Amino acid sequence: MSYPPVAAAKDVKFNRLVVEQTGAGTKLIVGGLVFHSSLAVKHVNVEGETRQPNVMVYLTPAKRGLSGTFIIEADLPDRVDCVSFGPDAQVIWSRASSTQEG
Repeated sequence: MSYPPVAAAKDVKFNRLVVEQTGAGTKLIVGGLVFHSSLAVKHVNVEGETRQPNVMVYLTPAKRGLSGTFIIEADLPDRVDCVSFGPDAQVIWSRASSTQEG
């Protein structure tokens, strides 16, 4: 069976994308559901210590005890301009858009 090893943003229904200020700094909380009925989330990583860290949701064939949902918290140091998602690095949050009034 062939399956994508990493979820792309187009295959995810994001249900949580929140920036929180804490005593330790700023963090981004990202959560969602992967729309692949035969796949489940194996693990989630934030990769790259750059101005654009990337959230990677690794998939595995679905089995008992696993689901397609995920949630991860990532620190947002001042050097981070945006956060992307998946193998195509689609931007899901940017500091510029989060500080605009409107």
